[in-house]
Amino acid sequence: MAENSSLIPSQYENGHGDPHRQYNQFLSYQTAPGSLAGQWCDMATIKIDNSGSYTNSEGKSVHQINDRNRELSFLGLSFDVTQGAYGSTKEFGNVSLTMNIDDHENLIVELDQHFIHSQNHSSSYVSPYEFKVFYKKIAAKVVGDNTTATQFETHLVAKMTGNGSPLYIYPRIFEHLELGSPFTPLGNIDYSAKEQLDYLFKDLPSKAFINESSLASQFSGFSSVSSKDVKRDETVLSVNDVTTISLTENTKMIVMQGTPTTNLTTIIPFSQSSNGFTGCEIKLVYIGGAGTIKSGGVFSYSVAENGIFTGNKDISLRNGRVYKFLRYGTTWFLEDAGLEE
Repeated sequence: MAENSSLIPSQYENGHGDPHRQYNQFLSYQTAPGSLAGQWCDMATIKIDNSGSYTNSEGKSVHQINDRNRELSFLGLSFDVTQGAYGSTKEFGNVSLTMNIDDHENLIVELDQHFIHSQNHSSSYVSPYEFKVFYKKIAAKVVGDNTTATQFETHLVAKMTGNGSPLYIYPRIFEHLELGSPFTPLGNIDYSAKEQLDYLFKDLPSKAFINESSLASQFSGFSSVSSKDVKRDETVLSVNDVTTISLTENTKMIVMQGTPTTNLTTIIPFSQSSNGFTGCEIKLVYIGGAGTIKSGGVFSYSVAENGIFTGNKDISLRNGRVYKFLRYGTTWFLEDAGLEE
């Protein structure tokens, strides 16, 4: 089962590599196949430091971190992720991360995951992908001593999806700052971006998987950030006198202007966004003449998908009131409906 990648030489010319890789459109890397669901792969190890060159009392240049250990002072990386032509339901996702050390000698890690496409359009669908960054301080700057620096060891770890599926990643954005160390491609400005990425994901197809139970012990002493931990700011959606409200990505609040003829019947989540999952709460601020929230049915299981269950009674929309809707399955439940009488 072949993937179009210049980085899997065993698939070309009896293992001698792709003779025409300049015509390949996609740079990609893959884990080994055959994983069980819930296993993890340590995909890449990166050292982040705030090292620099200073002049000591003898006028000599002093490096804060040994050249052989120096890699980057900033990393910005964005890549698409797929299971390749394996498994059953397919999803394309994007993962992005940035890492740098702030003025307080703390490592700042931002790890983000975005849905691109899935064959599963259920409102209760949850992405199979999860990425974590484990990090630990391995060198600390001494206050007042500019010949020292802070350095962190970081690991980009991916959760495997099972079904014998490897993970394929397709780098899209690769930004970094290095300090010119000649001993590692990541810290050497004379290497191309492809060579640096090859180094970053070296030996990925041969890396062993890590069981969930062993993950914590393997990274004992490390802090971690997960792509599923991101809590976004609420997005406010403005609508005017509509029957159906279509939520945008990350919408948690709606400002609705209405009239006495307004009849709200349906709230449609953004495809695969968190506002389509059980437990999501949406706030609606209503401004305008008295409208109506139409009852979606007598019982919750008789309500059409994305309809509103109000206990088989229409609810009056009143100017300046706030209404809350809680999603369960494919139905919105109106909270505190009795307060609207």
